[in-house]
Amino acid sequence: VSERVAADGSIVVPMDEKSLQAAVQKLLEQEVEAIAVSLLFSFANPSHERAVADYIHEVVF
Repeated sequence: VSERVAADGSIVVPMDEKSLQAAVQKLLEQEVEAIAVSLLFSFANPSHERAVADYIHEVVF
């Protein structure tokens, strides 16, 4: 997923929703049984990680 959060929690690159959609679609096409979400420096700013998880929940469930 195209995005970047700095170590201080500032957003360097906003999350690209189209790249998120494409990544999730690829995983669904591969019929994965689980998806782990772990983004760099999410401990400093979890907004992108939460958005990814929310999107996955919307699409899968």
